[in-house]
Amino acid sequence: MIRFSAFLFYLSIQLIGKTLRFNPGWKEEFERAKEGKNAIFAVWHQASFALLYLYGSSHAVLLVTAEKRGKILGECAKRLGFQTVPIPTPKENFESVAGLASLLELIKEGKDVVIAVDGPGGPLFEIKPGVFYLSEKAKIPIIPVAVKAPFKITLFWRWDKYFIPLPFSRVGVRIGKAIWPHQGGAGNLARKLTQLSR
Repeated sequence: MIRFSAFLFYLSIQLIGKTLRFNPGWKEEFERAKEGKNAIFAVWHQASFALLYLYGSSHAVLLVTAEKRGKILGECAKRLGFQTVPIPTPKENFESVAGLASLLELIKEGKDVVIAVDGPGGPLFEIKPGVFYLSEKAKIPIIPVAVKAPFKITLFWRWDKYFIPLPFSRVGVRIGKAIWPHQGGAGNLARKLTQLSR
């Protein structure tokens, strides 16, 4: 059931993603923001659909949970080209996660990391501290990424109000300047993501 659901999700990302019209130059914006290094790309959970399509082929690392929804996402992400690493449950500290050592090793190899910073279970737009712990530990910056989709389907019953851009619609991907944990923490990152999303 998990593999089948993951395949359907993968198929929807691929089929819809191929029809979307992204703003020109988004790839160059990613590279400029990284300044020749690898980085942590921070996105709101609700806006991750387009980023899964765009960034999968880069072999970046995606953090996923061990529960059913996380396993479906993990299987889908692997098909898209991501490497996956488990993230902590609400009862665990980020530094206690078994996958942390392997995640840091992948970062040392030059991999980028994609994190939905208010996930995996919300509250919506409330940034979890794990992104700052990882940035500090790995010594790589956090780059805020926002996705704007004027024409979309929003899943209002979900905590994250997850949205899927409508096929053939325009999608804006906006990338902010790199920030570090000491530069305002969660408040600063949340402001950056909000500004980019407008």
